[in-house]
Amino acid sequence: MAASHSTGALSACVVNLPPDLREPDSDKLQRFIKPLVDDLLWLYNEGTIVRTPSCPTGRHVRVVILAVVCHHPAMVKLSGFADHSHRMLPCTQCLIGRVQIGTEGWRPHELRCGQLHKELADRYQNLESKHRPTFVKNFATRWSELDRLPYFNPVTMSVVDPMHSCLLGVTRTLWYSVWVKGGKKKFEMPRWFARLPSQIGEPTGASLTSDEWKALAILYGPTALPHVLLSAAREDSQRVPSKAADNFLKLGTVLKIWMHREVAEEDSTRSRNLYSEFFEEFAEIYGHENVTPTFHWLSHMTDQISRSAQSTRSGLFCSKD
Repeated sequence: MAASHSTGALSACVVNLPPDLREPDSDKLQRFIKPLVDDLLWLYNEGTIVRTPSCPTGRHVRVVILAVVCHHPAMVKLSGFADHSHRMLPCTQCLIGRVQIGTEGWRPHELRCGQLHKELADRYQNLESKHRPTFVKNFATRWSELDRLPYFNPVTMSVVDPMHSCLLGVTRTLWYSVWVKGGKKKFEMPRWFARLPSQIGEPTGASLTSDEWKALAILYGPTALPHVLLSAAREDSQRVPSKAADNFLKLGTVLKIWMHREVAEEDSTRSRNLYSEFFEEFAEIYGHENVTPTFHWLSHMTDQISRSAQSTRSGLFCSKD
């Protein structure tokens, strides 16, 4: 990259899709993005001339993708991975197995290789349709048109965005699925807990916006909930474990760091260690059966922030109303 350069982001929306279009599977999705990748290849190899008032003769501009940032179901389709239910490889970043997520998902595992993924994707593309499901079952890999980009690494450049994973994922699981609903391993909060405030108890607790979950996790929750949890634990430690308050505060601290516009290196290291402690304690307190794959995906968040957010000098969080 040139010593003097500017970097910007472009948000695009397809507005002329037929109204009766159903959500495509991974292979059909590639047909829609092929023309986009054709243009991206041309913009990378040839570039284009952009004229501005300050540069009337034009400047030669090349374009690259920095990251694919979307929620997990869309990301695995777009970048050619298997989904979270895959038995052998449910994670796009490492080689952890599905059954290991609840018992050791907080520990580091061997990372997946982007180049190997692209080689496997080429093999998938050359298979007959009837053989592709077996291939995905064995290798958790599908073809993606993005693999045609010579610089694209599907492992390191495919990001699970924090809005869905942190807020609509882990935060909602802890608050609504475990505390309000009781989880798969019953965990009892005080009877009045789900009604304070009323918007967060039933029935609206599962439908809060990401901004509301964010405010709860890093602002209101850390202020009010430790007192509630500690009081309940003193009343009955079997019903509410004493570690619950400290565990929630660790999550709140991690999310506050990750949701900041820029993350310093020392804060990134701190968040990695704190999240690992939170994850392991969560499985201990609430049971590994209440751990969802999202908990493990977030164990890679500090690396994703380092690779993606710093390259654009901005955070990865976008709100969703």
